[in-house]
Amino acid sequence: MSVLYDLLPLMVKMARAKKSGIYNFTNPGVISHNQVLDLYKKYIDPKFTYENFTLEEQDKILKAARSNNELSTAKLEKAAEELNVHLPHILDSMTQVFKRMAVNLGVPGAKRVDSEHRFHIFGASGWLGAKIRDLLRKDGQMVTCSKVRMQNRIDVCAELDRIRPTHVLNCAGVTGRPNVDWCEDNRETTVRCNVIGTLNLADCCFQRDIHCANLATGCIFHYDEETPMHKWDPKRLEWVAGGKFTEESLPNFTGSWYSKTKGYVDQILRSSFPNVLTLRLRMPISDDLSPRSFITKISKYTKVVNIPNSMSVIHDLLPLYIEMAKAKKTGVYNFTNPGVISHNQVLDLYKQYIDPTFEYQNFSLEEHDKILKAARSNNELDTTKLEECAKELGVPLPHILESIHGVYQRMAKNQGITTK
Repeated sequence: MSVLYDLLPLMVKMARAKKSGIYNFTNPGVISHNQVLDLYKKYIDPKFTYENFTLEEQDKILKAARSNNELSTAKLEKAAEELNVHLPHILDSMTQVFKRMAVNLGVPGAKRVDSEHRFHIFGASGWLGAKIRDLLRKDGQMVTCSKVRMQNRIDVCAELDRIRPTHVLNCAGVTGRPNVDWCEDNRETTVRCNVIGTLNLADCCFQRDIHCANLATGCIFHYDEETPMHKWDPKRLEWVAGGKFTEESLPNFTGSWYSKTKGYVDQILRSSFPNVLTLRLRMPISDDLSPRSFITKISKYTKVVNIPNSMSVIHDLLPLYIEMAKAKKTGVYNFTNPGVISHNQVLDLYKQYIDPTFEYQNFSLEEHDKILKAARSNNELDTTKLEECAKELGVPLPHILESIHGVYQRMAKNQGITTK
């Protein structure tokens, strides 16, 4: 579909530039009739209803059949970029169409689009970036997705100047496939993206007074003598007597190239860029058995270590990420659910909720490290600061031992598994 608000200014500029030849002249992407009408109902008339019928039934009431297709807009997008015209995806543009319509029609509570947040995502094609993009779209926010590499300064500057976001969400970076061992053999690429790219993006945003919310990692710490690992108390049925790393703690884990470089960036950002929010994510957990989820990863192992760790349930934390960005929070936050949970506890619940035939074995940390190119971080991050922020912003942040049950209940539902 073609949103005239976006395309007519582009048409004028293309004419002035004396462009010639054929262009597919629509917004990028597709949208369905139902999606359009659902937005009409949401923003214009909550009483509106509609019914679907088949394409065959539609053709029976028309003299001529109708065309349905998606046109490739790669050529048009390139021209729009060259002419410095923003051309949003149809799903993003259509939301703004109805928001402007609501203002023009005087719908109660309608707000001018110009006064709202404009989010620009780096890494929107990745696992977490795509989830954040979908959350923003569902909430009706203005969202665009970067098409450039963070480390390419000229491209980043041009894109920021063309789109003019109020907020940049940095979900980009390399973690390696199938795991961070990849970074050991690809050190230059790791530095280029995770160090040069991250710092370049933060600086480009700083120069334009744009808030930058950076999804980072908490895998820059490891239990040691000063911050010892917890011990399991069988009477209290909880991990006790352990230490926690705060936002002020200095990175002490350099066992992998990934973590070592991330630790450098963590410290540079906190002391150099007042526009940046750094969120230390750890062992992210989703409800969908994604190969990137911590649950999926360890459920594929025949042996696991049993160590208590801070973990991040993205069902809880991604909405908080968005609200913290909206509020323009800055500085460093440990970005996990409160408390710790062990590998065994995660897998025991997997067996309880998902696969009663599942079995696993434990081995020691020393045995674990022998089969890996790089060591792994284990720690608990103190979430006092994050809990206060979540309370201030009205976002629930449950303890990991509570949240993990919700994860498995949603996962079982997604998989069509009946739970007791």
